Amino acid sequence: MMVQWRKWGAEVAGLRGMLAEKTARRADLETTGDLNDSLVTNELCKVHVLVDLLPRRIAFKEDESVKIAENLVAVTNGFIREHLGTRVRELAARTRVIVERESSSHILDRSALIRAVVGSERVRDIERLNWPASVQPDRGAMAHAEGALKAWVDADANEKTLLADECLARDSLKS
Repeated sequence: MMVQWRKWGAEVAGLRGMLAEKTARRADLETTGDLNDSLVTNELCKVHVLVDLLPRRIAFKEDESVKIAENLVAVTNGFIREHLGTRVRELAARTRVIVERESSSHILDRSALIRAVVGSERVRDIERLNWPASVQPDRGAMAHAEGALKAWVDADANEKTLLADECLARDSLKS
């Protein structure tokens, strides 16, 4: 879907360029062309048709582009709800357990321990990956999708570190 979005954007940009070029050519032919020359009048007719049709073609492509953007946002939001959000919450919960275990020997007051765990940089770093779902993302559909995919990749990296920390925590409990 992201490839399709870029393709439509490139097509619209190409059509806009063609419209500018043909509009300039039409103005040139209308003002300086020899209207008694059949080649000039044929080109002028062709350019008139293109200048009249291209705005409608551009509008159609832009409408399709809006539909693609809406679909991209919907698919991204589904991915966030069904996969990314769940994964980040699970990683954050596992991280809180580790941080609590590490901090509990230093912080005896339960409420202070909870505040320390929630405020720990490790927990906050993982919770930052919780990419928000949005119907109209401020950053645009493409950036919204790319951000969610980057958050997924970052969750992979955090999970590897977390697995190592969990193994260390288990080993320290055994000894």
